[in-house]
Amino acid sequence: QGRGLGGRASHRRVDDGEVVAPWARSSMAFDHGCQFFQGGDAEFREKILDPWLAAGLAAEWQGKFAGAGDFFGIGSETVYVGVGGMHTVTAGAAQMLECNHSNFVARCGVRVGAVARAGDRWALSGVGGEAAIHDSKLKSSDVEAARAAAALGEFDAVVVTDASAAQESWHRASAGLPEAFLAMSKRVRDRVRVAMFTAIVAFEERVPVPYDASSFQDSTLWFAAKTNSKP
Repeated sequence: QGRGLGGRASHRRVDDGEVVAPWARSSMAFDHGCQFFQGGDAEFREKILDPWLAAGLAAEWQGKFAGAGDFFGIGSETVYVGVGGMHTVTAGAAQMLECNHSNFVARCGVRVGAVARAGDRWALSGVGGEAAIHDSKLKSSDVEAARAAAALGEFDAVVVTDASAAQESWHRASAGLPEAFLAMSKRVRDRVRVAMFTAIVAFEERVPVPYDASSFQDSTLWFAAKTNSKP
């Protein structure tokens, strides 16, 4: 549902007031999803992180960190970011998979709108173009009408990673899952979830703040970071 690979590792570029593709030249750029990640355990580092570091997809964020709050270990743990934006990690990882596995294909800008059983496989239908983008300017009714317009293929398994995709058909992000899926996913949807919102702010002049990121003990503001302080 995005212009490029990323998901929670979203990165936005803006040029002349317009949102452009994550890889395009721009006057402003922001990580507005996941801000960083940790090294994890030894197995994660050996099999995933070290290859990313070697390939130049990720690097340690050696910023100046401050704050009295606790934001996923920032300031007390070594953290890493995608080089040139957090989306680099996901896009680069997908490219590595495509190079090493002939049956792996990453599709950007495609919205799955219907999932149905086809024998012992799953048939997916969806749409590309403007109707596929999550922040499309099209009316919701137009998006719903176009959602399952084309066959995307048949697959052995379907993995749903976003609770919003398991919403009923009226929801803009619905993937048109079968009733059996919806009944099972209801247990996830009914759990208490804390809404988190990102404010993307650009200043005309450099802000004289002596740190690159800070956590806060505040009911409204939890974390703030300078995207341009990242490698």
